[in-house]
Amino acid sequence: MRSMRQFHTINLRLFVIGVGCLVCSQTVVRAEFPAPTLAISEAANPWTAPPPSLDGNSIATGAPLFNSPQLNNPPTSLSPSADQQCCDGCDEWCWQTMPRGIIYQSYWAGTKEPRFATYWNQNSRMGTMWDTALGARIGLVRFGNRDPNWPEGWQADMEGAVFPRLDPLGESTPLIGDDYRFGLPLTYGGDRWEFKIGYYHISAHLGDEYVLFVNPAANRINYVRDSFIVGAGYFLGPECRIYGEIGYAAVDGGAEPLEFQFGFEWANAAGAGFRGGPFFAVNTDLRQEVDFGGTFSVQFGWMWRQFTRGSNLRIGGQYVCGKSDEFEFFKQTESRIGWGLWCDF
Repeated sequence: MRSMRQFHTINLRLFVIGVGCLVCSQTVVRAEFPAPTLAISEAANPWTAPPPSLDGNSIATGAPLFNSPQLNNPPTSLSPSADQQCCDGCDEWCWQTMPRGIIYQSYWAGTKEPRFATYWNQNSRMGTMWDTALGARIGLVRFGNRDPNWPEGWQADMEGAVFPRLDPLGESTPLIGDDYRFGLPLTYGGDRWEFKIGYYHISAHLGDEYVLFVNPAANRINYVRDSFIVGAGYFLGPECRIYGEIGYAAVDGGAEPLEFQFGFEWANAAGAGFRGGPFFAVNTDLRQEVDFGGTFSVQFGWMWRQFTRGSNLRIGGQYVCGKSDEFEFFKQTESRIGWGLWCDF
């Protein structure tokens, strides 16, 4: 019995000695190799902050970590792209895909500019009409700055829209006609100046319901313009632009090659927040097929926009007179007045 107690006592002493040795060895290891520490700022951006120190020397100083290239070079797929090399609101230029904003904006009072719009009016020749625009213009690629208030550089855009005219008082709101537009502008902006060259196609179509229910004797014409255009704009101040444009086209259906367009825009709405601000715009479009008569348009009302040259939403009145801008009726003289809503991107 006594020998059994001695045996257990010896085993207990050996166990205590073993645990003590293990604790001492762990203490020595921790003293020789301190645990790595990682600052909060380093964890937030692992590709720009230096890696944690394991032996008192940072990898950022050039000392390799186990000669591992994966730890010295982050994956290229997670590195900043070319689009992110220049900062928002600064002057440096860089390549951008799908950039924010349009350098050479559409003409506000232009009646055939690609946008979303709806306009109820009284037409001197056709009575109560509902004119609409269903389209947009977007930037594809830019070499320039990223300033949303004053974009500068070179930019390629794409635009497209359809412009239906409907009779809101007719049975089933019949379609009178619709014009289709597609274009590819290349633009440049710097300081107060902006320039545009490009191509646009526009073609006119007569509404089936107009022929069936309104004027069975109507004959469709194949009005088409495939036009090369050159335009320029100048800002008298951040709120005021004047512009001019000339186009030369391959034509069909009675259209002729030359077209001139010019106008003036003013708005005091940038940064106005929810309350917005007033705007005023004038546009004149002169076409060779009507002996350089054409369409004169005045637009006025209230505008909302976040940036000086950014997207905008407008509501107000419009007066248009001259030759019809519904090109199935391009020889027809008309005037119309009404109110509408316009949105440019």
